Amino acid sequence: MSAITGRTRLLGVMGWPVEHSRSPIMHAAAIQAAGLDYAYVPLAVAPEKLAEAVRGLAAMGFRGSNVTIPHKVAVAELMDELSPAARQIGAVNTIVVEPDGRLRGENTDAYGAFGAIKNQTGRSAQGRDVLVIGAGGAARAAACGAAERGAQRVILLNRTREKAEALAHDFAQSCPETEFAVIDQLAPGNLAPGAFILQMTSLGMKGDDPLPADPGTFPKDAVVLEAVYAPPVTPFLQACRANGLRTVDGLAMLVAQGARSLEIWTEATIDREVMREALES
Repeated sequence: MSAITGRTRLLGVMGWPVEHSRSPIMHAAAIQAAGLDYAYVPLAVAPEKLAEAVRGLAAMGFRGSNVTIPHKVAVAELMDELSPAARQIGAVNTIVVEPDGRLRGENTDAYGAFGAIKNQTGRSAQGRDVLVIGAGGAARAAACGAAERGAQRVILLNRTREKAEALAHDFAQSCPETEFAVIDQLAPGNLAPGAFILQMTSLGMKGDDPLPADPGTFPKDAVVLEAVYAPPVTPFLQACRANGLRTVDGLAMLVAQGARSLEIWTEATIDREVMREALES
């Protein structure tokens, strides 16, 4: 690891909690491999301190920060500018500090989710049913990304139906070519063959978490993406594999969205294999 000096540019990841985040591990490896003079640090930020922390990024010389649970939606309101994707999604996972101190919000979650699926399976969302589990910032990105990529139908499943309905309403207005539906539970036959299932909640991070959905109700040729990456194999991922389903783990999504963030900040070419290897080691 290169020495940190007064010239080193700073990057981080804001979350609450943030102890579980493995982003610093993979970013450090990618930064070193690319020969960049950057340092990436975890930033534990309580919700009531979010606005104060975000304003402090420019003052402390940060180039930017990733944003994770539970801040992705709230931080969008604190930006001076939003990229088209972040504006449509209504959530930010990448903050860019411009040279003049202005804050630009980006979102690389959809890129990470669908990029990971494409890389590992060769499949795209075009013309498919896409089930999105959750209604937070990552789920918003997944729903929006599915519509942008030509999904035939986006089905939303969330513990609080009202949040899913609000999400569906938002995107039905901006993505009229895609059908949006909200369900309370999934039954066999609800999804068309070849569907994508994107698990975008935090369920699975704790050992006693319930499964977010029953894999027995998924089509046998479905592709399942698990956004949770700690542990690397969640009970949900295990259950999907036991049902013979094609799965993409959370590390694949983490690497894809993280590499894209690093490219935005540094304008350098980032080695994704180096990032994955660092996480697995």
